[in-house]
Amino acid sequence: QGALLGLLDADDELLPGYVATMSAFVDAHPDYDIYTCNAWLETIDGVRTRYAEDPEGRPWVSMKLADYLRGERYLFAGGALIRRELFDSLGGFRPEYYCEDVDFWGRALAAGARHIFCPEVLVRYNIGGAGQKTADIAAKIDGTIEAPHGMRIERGA
Repeated sequence: QGALLGLLDADDELLPGYVATMSAFVDAHPDYDIYTCNAWLETIDGVRTRYAEDPEGRPWVSMKLADYLRGERYLFAGGALIRRELFDSLGGFRPEYYCEDVDFWGRALAAGARHIFCPEVLVRYNIGGAGQKTADIAAKIDGTIEAPHGMRIERGA
């Protein structure tokens, strides 16, 4: 029903202050389509690292398609807020893609969506948990990967 859709994997969590901080961030930057925040990446052993560091010390980062294709790390799905009209106009996530959020970010930026990153750590992302993608990634990598247009990638090739 809302104008913004929130993303969160089942094995991750929003940290205290997420709602207040992201609400204020959206209010302060109303002209964006995608809002993301920083996160703790936490292993099963409890080792934590920050998802993104901005070496230039900018208070926020706005990504363009070229930045995304270069591999800059400011589009993190956990805790992301997406304008519903953008999500709907792009047909949402395409489940035939293994990393459907990665596919969505590329399509959204290519369509001209505007992104902004809040540097506050507001999400805990669990690495190595029992999530669907995490649990079977090794099996996907170990075998042959079928890609669109009949391209095949085989391990060791």
